[in-house]
Amino acid sequence: MLRFIRQYSAFAERMPVFSAFSTTGIIFSLGDVMTQSIVEQRKDRNARNSVNVPVPESLAEKINAKHITINTDIDGLRVFNVWLYCTALLGPGLGLWYTKCLPWLVRGATTHKKKILMMVGWDQLIESSAMDGSFLYCIKFLEESWEEYFKTGSTEAVIAKKVDIHFAAWRHLKQTFLPVYLMDCCVWPWVQIANFSLVPAHMQTPVVSTVSVFWSAFLSLKNQAAQRTME
Repeated sequence: MLRFIRQYSAFAERMPVFSAFSTTGIIFSLGDVMTQSIVEQRKDRNARNSVNVPVPESLAEKINAKHITINTDIDGLRVFNVWLYCTALLGPGLGLWYTKCLPWLVRGATTHKKKILMMVGWDQLIESSAMDGSFLYCIKFLEESWEEYFKTGSTEAVIAKKVDIHFAAWRHLKQTFLPVYLMDCCVWPWVQIANFSLVPAHMQTPVVSTVSVFWSAFLSLKNQAAQRTME
């Protein structure tokens, strides 16, 4: 385990942005799976929660079916949305933030203590608000887009309704952002004080991503709760 950590640390130091987006999507997806399977205890199975498993021909003749449908409490499309957002947007953003932007913002700090406090303050003001807001908006935008696609079977219809989808995601963001950000302010400053004090810059993104397993579970829970309220 220690060998793996050392190898990953060397990899993250050489390629901080690539290491960030390659791992952030997986870690946040685990958080969403944890939410669906443990916290939400979902009962609303539907077609998108089902997997059709092909049956061998010899067995298909006996049971008179070519496929067996397996239902699951995990919404695979929802997990994919989280993975896509984190891999394409959040992961690279975190990598750039912790290795380039944040060190530049605190370059004028005169003492170590002042540097840590400045880093926590900038991180809470910029990164946390951007991450919470973009997560809530982008996941809702993806979900609305997929819903329109499944309804019409046409990508042209999704593109035609992009303005309506945008406003739906914007309304969702306005409804959910403040309580999420207030909880963020109660949790993340303490995590980041330890992170900035003890962890090298190139490893700060993996630390944030690891803690984010639980944070993404909270975000997914708030995201779905808000959608049920709107419905």
